[in-house]
Amino acid sequence: MLSWKGKVADWLYEGPSVLPFSGDPKVPGPIQQALWRRGVQDLSSYFEPSLHSLPDPGQLPDLEKALDLLHQAVHHQWPVYVVADYDVDGTTAAALLSDFFRAVGLQTYFIHLPDRFAEGYGVSEKAVQKAIGGGYKLFLAVDCGTKDVEALKKLKTAGLTVVVLDHHVVDEISSHHPADAFVNPQRLDSSYPNPHLSAAALTYRVLQAYVDRYGGPPEILQEGLDLVALSLLADVMPLTGENRILAYWGLQRLREGARPGLVYLMQEAGLSAQALRRSGQVLFQLVPRLNAAGRLSHPRYALYLLYERNDGARLQQTAEYLSKLNSQRQRLQEAALKEAIEQLEKRYPGFSQGGQAVPPALVAWSPRWSKGVVGLVASKLTERFHRPAFVLRQEGHKLTGSARSPVGVSLTQILKGPPGSYLSRYGGHERAAGLTLEVAHVEDFLQALLQEVARYLPPRPTEKIDAIVDVQEHPLPELALWSERFEPVGPDNQAPRFLLPYLRVGELGDRVCVLVAPDGQAYNGHLDPVHEPLLRRALASPRPVSVVATPRLNDQGTVFLSVRDVVESVPLTS
Repeated sequence: MLSWKGKVADWLYEGPSVLPFSGDPKVPGPIQQALWRRGVQDLSSYFEPSLHSLPDPGQLPDLEKALDLLHQAVHHQWPVYVVADYDVDGTTAAALLSDFFRAVGLQTYFIHLPDRFAEGYGVSEKAVQKAIGGGYKLFLAVDCGTKDVEALKKLKTAGLTVVVLDHHVVDEISSHHPADAFVNPQRLDSSYPNPHLSAAALTYRVLQAYVDRYGGPPEILQEGLDLVALSLLADVMPLTGENRILAYWGLQRLREGARPGLVYLMQEAGLSAQALRRSGQVLFQLVPRLNAAGRLSHPRYALYLLYERNDGARLQQTAEYLSKLNSQRQRLQEAALKEAIEQLEKRYPGFSQGGQAVPPALVAWSPRWSKGVVGLVASKLTERFHRPAFVLRQEGHKLTGSARSPVGVSLTQILKGPPGSYLSRYGGHERAAGLTLEVAHVEDFLQALLQEVARYLPPRPTEKIDAIVDVQEHPLPELALWSERFEPVGPDNQAPRFLLPYLRVGELGDRVCVLVAPDGQAYNGHLDPVHEPLLRRALASPRPVSVVATPRLNDQGTVFLSVRDVVESVPLTS
């Protein structure tokens, strides 16, 4: 195995002894190596995945119970009360259910999306009282409910039937859960092969099973794929297997038949449906606008954009409103991030420059930060410093906020340990969590966190190179064409990352540069914005450089290089 020391990470390379598609001369060697690294054994199933390859939803725990209760609700016209989350995953799941209820003729249903500021995450007391007081028969919790045990017990005591469709980590034995049907692929007794469904993807699979069993308009499944793709990308789910199949076809649906509200939102983002071909376009241009509703206002605006079909003028106004909210969110996020870095710099002098001054975990808090941006600030800190980050808003004697973690450092595992004893509430995934604690406990929490994270944190990020590319043998335009076919890309299915040795640096500007390959061809390089200062300093060298980059195509079909890192030109080990 070869390794290189980069400015951002350590990079490892190990090639296959035999290329997996050596009998197919159309597939360039570097692309074959990238496919080998991803375990791809069949080109067609990877580049043209089939919905028929999805696993049997019958393996989901409590699916039979959930289908039976849903059918009773539809058949007997039970009034249904739905609680979902305020983020993109929750609102897309709620929109899927709205489409389903309309399609099957359910007359009475109510979608409750919590106010982040007044209610917080999960099944709130307000939702419980409204469901009981409104005479609802079925209570459906989506993208929440796993840890809302006491709230669900109240509903059960009042005589409501409870179904939970959730994907958050399950800590306890599922038989103790009060729901009549608890459908969660993370359950300890689940045999479902994919524990990492988003909530909307889980909802989609449940509705797919319902239509297969009881019938119903099949078009709701085709039309719902755009919502599923949004949820998978927004919740940063692994894009392998089932998730990649659903995201692939969801992106196609966004291109060819997106619902009207999303078309207006794409226009606000400067996207044309036909040009929408990358997961990054969804993740960085559509998802923030949808999330802005729940972060700064109310998620009902995002839900309206997703389920309304006919009121074009109001949909356009809603898309414009979400874009304005998103601009406001960006300003609040940038100010909070700047203040968080300054706060951490005071505690750890030299922190902002990286290196040894960065502690194992980052904790920052302030009464000035909006609840709607603390998770985003945590994400930015984790991306930049490769550390678990906890960003909290202080309200009186309580701190409430969000945590994010890099790949390989599980928040679930960390918060199960000593740091969790200082929390009054927490929940989430391996890489994202919400938490609440008393201000009086924050220093003890911080010290326990530093000790616990140090047990799991690698000294530097370690990434893998797919291939070392001689551009005179494998022209970059050809590799760029193939790289685009890896979409949708994301966790566990990154775009190919190639080591390109001995490039000369031409012009060097803000976030861009010109790189000249050994064959004399010049390419625009786009620097990873998170690590741009580090990369700019490395590229300022007068000597040739070696970069880790992905060749891509812009909308005009011109090749550019997405630069991930600058590395030493000679392997460190072999």
